[in-house]
Amino acid sequence: MRSKYPIPRSPRNQQKRVDERHGVQWRTWIVSGTWLLLGAVLSAIIGLISQGPEAIRNIPKIPAAVSETIDRVWEAHQIDRGLTGTWRVVSLKASDAATTPDIRLELESKGGQVEGALYSPVIRNWTIYDMALIEGYRDGRFLRVTVFDFVGGKRTKLADLTLRFQTEPDEGITDHVPPLVEDVLEVEAVWQLKPALPKKFALAHVAS
Repeated sequence: MRSKYPIPRSPRNQQKRVDERHGVQWRTWIVSGTWLLLGAVLSAIIGLISQGPEAIRNIPKIPAAVSETIDRVWEAHQIDRGLTGTWRVVSLKASDAATTPDIRLELESKGGQVEGALYSPVIRNWTIYDMALIEGYRDGRFLRVTVFDFVGGKRTKLADLTLRFQTEPDEGITDHVPPLVEDVLEVEAVWQLKPALPKKFALAHVAS
């Protein structure tokens, strides 16, 4: 007879389900990426053949092009993974610790687009709440983000932010390759509806 009381789930079983879910996500991404690459290769070959003998001579260049495409897809996926998660304000200078407000960013990145929510008491300078929504996109080494909320049923822009997630490679150090996503985002408030956020601040990645 089945007990009417639920059996507690063990941490091991919970971890197993998390691992299985992550495995399914990885397999889904790999299968999708494989079909995308196969489609790109077939399209390239058909396009070359349709253009005549001269284009057919360029077929040996296809492997290099495919390899480059794979690298770009892998890099974009790694950037999405690196950006997604929880980011929290940090003071880069000890003198700023007392004046820097608590700021937390919940960020999700997918296919070059980002969305999420920004939490801080200073957001009450804009609305009656201590959180607002964000959306934006990747632009090279930066995220261009708009902070907004719905005030009186109408979407209202509250701020424009620029977040730098990559540093430029040091040309003087040939063996140094900067990470795709730094552990700390450098944030600049480009525009605000009214003063609330610091003009510049930093967010550290605290959870994925």
